[in-house]
Amino acid sequence: WQSEDNAVVREKLRRIVAERLVPWLERIVGQGVAEGSFSSAYPEFLARVLAMLVQGMSELAGELWVDRQRDAITLEEVKRTFEAYKEAFERIVGARPGSLKFLDEPTIEFWFG
Repeated sequence: WQSEDNAVVREKLRRIVAERLVPWLERIVGQGVAEGSFSSAYPEFLARVLAMLVQGMSELAGELWVDRQRDAITLEEVKRTFEAYKEAFERIVGARPGSLKFLDEPTIEFWFG
C-alpha cells in the first residue's frame, strides 16, 4: 500500500474520503460551535482542516502499525502519538483540554499491542 506504485490510488482515495468526510464534519463543527463546545474564527473552513488532520492521522496509524510489527517503536510511543493528535484536535476546534475522546487505551492496545 505504501509503495510508489500505489501513489495514484492513495491520492484518489484521499480525495474521495475528504469529499465524504467534510460534510459530516461540517455538521459536527456547526453543532459544537452552536453549543459553545467549540470556538473558531473560521468555522466554515474548520471541517476541511479537520478532514486533513484525520487523514494524516489515519496514514500515520498505518505506519505506526507496521513499525510495531517490526518492533521499531514502543506501544507507549504509539499512545503518545495519538494523545498528541487529540491535543491538536482540541486546540484546533477550541475545545476544553481533555474534552474530546476518540481512541481509548483498550483500542490502541488491541491494534498496536
